[in-house]
Formats: sequence, structure tokens, C-alpha cells
Amino acid sequence: MNDFKVSISQLRKGRIDNVYLLKGEDQFLQNFFIEKLYDAIFVEGQGTKEFLTPNEFSGKEIMDRLISSDLFGTSKLLILKDPQQIKGKVLSELLNYCEKPLKNHFLVLINDNYMDKGYFSKNLPRYISKINVSTPFQNDLWKWAKFFFKDNKKNISGELLSQIIETCGDSLYNIKNEIDKICLISDSENVTKEHLNLDSSFSRIRKRWEMIASIGNRDLNKS
Repeated sequence: MNDFKVSISQLRKGRIDNVYLLKGEDQFLQNFFIEKLYDAIFVEGQGTKEFLTPNEFSGKEIMDRLISSDLFGTSKLLILKDPQQIKGKVLSELLNYCEKPLKNHFLVLINDNYMDKGYFSKNLPRYISKINVSTPFQNDLWKWAKFFFKDNKKNISGELLSQIIETCGDSLYNIKNEIDKICLISDSENVTKEHLNLDSSFSRIRKRWEMIASIGNRDLNKS
């Protein structure tokens, strides 16, 4: 499984693969990667980006969109959510496509279940980039939260930052939303306790992988 930061660094250097598999449930990391991939592909302007799911499109429709190309060989970015739900002949066709994708088409496969070891995950070509987009551990949550405040041109103390992470840290998506709200109501560069409106009744959800890691580290308080 490839490291998220390393994969983003590769994109910034112009090293782009035709097929990626994102495994993990964090919506912010999923969207962040897709945005950076889009920017790397379409450096000269806007391009075609299409979202596909087995719930909204038939298997045939999904494959038609993957293999259809215009006379000019226009680049296209396709995002397929829950590819593991595809069954039968179309599943074989999708796996074959992943092995030999069109050069001007770029496909991002998203499976929210990081622990999934079903048929699709096992039979996907090994050389395809597989990226972990699960919600990060505490240390990386801290780094992301600091980045969000810096992006908003705001400063915050370590103590207040810890409170935000402890309350909203079940996903980067939630952390970013909370930080964006705080920065919106803060007139000064420095965020203070008065700007925080954290719901103490909200208990951060501990995910399965976090519990396993906590047990492994003998951190029984978090598990």
C-alpha cells in the first residue's frame, strides 16, 4: 500500500499512472487526491472528469465510458466508486481494462473499506498504485489540522488544536469543516477559546483500525 504523501509528491513531479486504487473511508483524502490528479493531468486547463457508481450505472455503461474515446484522443479522468460491487462478466472486463488501460484515460477506483480482501482487490494487477486514504493517526491528524489553519491564514495554540482533534477527529473531512467554521467567525489572526463552539456531547468515533493499533500499543484507554 502506497503512502498518501508520497503519492501526492509523485503527482507534483508529473509522474502519473493510468489507474489508481484508493482504499479507505476518509472523504477529504479521496477528494484531495482526485483534485491533485486532475491538476497534474490537465495542466493546460479544464478537462473531462466523470463520477461513476454501480448503483447509478450498469456494468455495460461503466465499461463504455472507460473505453470510449474521441478522434482527438482527449484525456479523460474517471472516478469509479465501489468497483468491488461489480459482478460477473463486467468484473472480468474491468480487471482486464486495469491491466491494459487506454493511455489518454485515467481511472481512480475507490473502496471505502480499507480491510476489504474480496475478489476484486485480490485480482487487481499488483503493479497498480494502491493508496491508503483511511483517516490518519493522531500525529498526522495534528499536521493536517495545522495545515488547515495555515491555509486559512490563522494561528492557534497546541492546546486548542488538540481539543478540536479530540472532538472532531473521526475524519479529516469533519476536522476541516470545523476549522473552516472557526476561521470564518474569527476576525483576528489568532484563534482563541472563544472562537471554539465544540459540542462536548459529541464523542469521537474510534475506528476498527485505530482500536487494533491502540491494543497493539497497549494504549487501552483509547481502545
